[in-house]
Amino acid sequence: MQTATIRIRPATRQRLAQLAAQTQSTVPKVLEAAVEAYRRQVFLEQTNRAFAQLHQDPKAWNEYRQEIQQWETTGNDGL
Repeated sequence: MQTATIRIRPATRQRLAQLAAQTQSTVPKVLEAAVEAYRRQVFLEQTNRAFAQLHQDPKAWNEYRQEIQQWETTGNDGL
């Protein structure tokens, strides 16, 4: 596994060490999990912004809703 050295503030390093101790993990694993959680957060925020922008365009929103209806397959099965 390749590694890299990154510069972080001492307080951040301390927080990582505390989280690692609390979760019986390692600093690299905690950092990996934190980056993944942040990546997912950014993805969802970007998705929400794009969806809100779509909703602001009546024509595009109508096209989106029509496409959703075409793909909806559970409409008559009670689910």
